[in-house]
Parts: sequence; structure tokens; C-alpha cells
Amino acid sequence: MPYTINQLANLDIVELELTGIISGSNLREATTKCIDLQRKTGVTRFLVSANGSEVIASFVDVYDIAEKQYHREGLSRQSRVAVVVTTALGAKAAADFYETVCQNRGWNAQVHPNRQSALDWLTDAT
Repeated sequence: MPYTINQLANLDIVELELTGIISGSNLREATTKCIDLQRKTGVTRFLVSANGSEVIASFVDVYDIAEKQYHREGLSRQSRVAVVVTTALGAKAAADFYETVCQNRGWNAQVHPNRQSALDWLTDAT
């Protein structure tokens, strides 16, 4: 698995850290696990770190997550997803596309240049 999932219990955030080469099936699998964790714990804030990863998932794979998988698996509309990408061009393009697709479909997602910016956005009460 080129990813790890941890719950930051003190912040009520699930962190998904992508590492290595990330395929569409890796993204779908990690998404399913995060949504399962949401069902078990009620967490609605997700931090996705794509630093140090190479995203080889197609734009169709990324699109299908926000367009189909979130609905099919019951992701809460209350959810916020912060994606941290700073270096890898492929990961940045995929993250920017993901943000656009999510926002066009009513999901609350944003790309951030660093972890602290993402955490600040996730924990902002407004």
C-alpha cells in the first residue's frame, strides 16, 4: 500500500499520507478506508498529503472519486478535505483537478501548499 491512514484524535482529523507511486485503484481503496473510518468515528475532516508521491492515476480516476465514489459510499456532505501538495507536478495537477471537481459538485475541498495551512483551514470554525 503506497499510503497510510492515521486519525489525529486530538484534532478530530483523518490523515491520509500518499507515498510512492499512486494509481487510481490506490486512490479508490484509500478513499473507501477513509469513508469507513468516518462511519465508525464520525470524523468529517480529512488531510491528504501527496508530498513525496507520484500520482499516476488518470484524471478520470480522480473525477470518479468526487462524482461517483463519494455518493456511492456515503461520504458526509459535512466533510472537509484538505490536500497538501508542494512539489510533484503530476500530483499538483491531479490535486488542482480534484479540488475543481469537488467544488463543482458541492464537496468542500481545497489544495494547500503546506501541512500547517491545511490544518488551519480544517480546524477553522467558520
